[in-house]
Amino acid sequence: MPLFMFLAGMVFSLKFREFIPENFSFRDFLRELKKAFCGLFVPFVSWTVVYYFLRHNDGTLTYFKNVIKSPDYSLWFLITLFYCRVFFVFVLALFRGKKITSFTALLIVFYVAAYKLLPGIAGGGFFKFHFPYFALGIFFCKFTNKFEALLNSRTINIITFILFLIFAPLWYLTSKNPVELFLSRFMPINYAAKLYFYYKRAVPFLGITLFMSFARFLSRKNLGYVDNFLSFTGQLTLGIYAIHGTFIRVQPLFIASLAISIIITFVIAKIPVIRFFLLGKR
Repeated sequence: MPLFMFLAGMVFSLKFREFIPENFSFRDFLRELKKAFCGLFVPFVSWTVVYYFLRHNDGTLTYFKNVIKSPDYSLWFLITLFYCRVFFVFVLALFRGKKITSFTALLIVFYVAAYKLLPGIAGGGFFKFHFPYFALGIFFCKFTNKFEALLNSRTINIITFILFLIFAPLWYLTSKNPVELFLSRFMPINYAAKLYFYYKRAVPFLGITLFMSFARFLSRKNLGYVDNFLSFTGQLTLGIYAIHGTFIRVQPLFIASLAISIIITFVIAKIPVIRFFLLGKR
């Protein structure tokens, strides 16, 4: 999901011609808050209700309490992305017109403060982990030319690929990591936990670098049918992700669940009221 947040940041940055609009007021912030609420928060609540009736209808409110404690019982990435967008535009409204260096420093200060002060429940922990990737996507999109040397360097790509192959199989976002357990044999558990903290954040950066290099490679090829398919399914991503788990065991694996999810999401997208609540689109 760090890659998803990175891509979401890239897409979000396209809303602004300038990286730091000088005329971005609190009225603009409220408008963006409304868009994020309708496009992300409403679908999150709606799919949570759908999941309750499909999978967790035990006659109690336990499921909803669990979702509040930890949104990964539902579509956690929606509420996480909602927090990321609102946080970024809030800081943008506070410090509009600042130079890029000043704004970046202030954004980091506010993020560190939020990291220290926000609780882990209700998606706070997911926001803390994923916001740097969301922000990186915004910076990458606005300053792509600054990353050209990195993406075009064969040496860096090879080293990144090797490191990713070594570390990725051991990466677990929500469970005890084998690396941490292994290191705890040779050092105090608090040192092992700190190394694991940085390890868990470094691996996604390796994956993002590889993905962007591969995407640039494909973009140079004339693969019109691939572009058309990705463009079509990209517009249905939310529904596909929300629905595919229900059909994950249907044969042939992956292909069937993807096809069924695309069809159902396409139908949902044609019905205005349902489209608003489940896909966040009017």
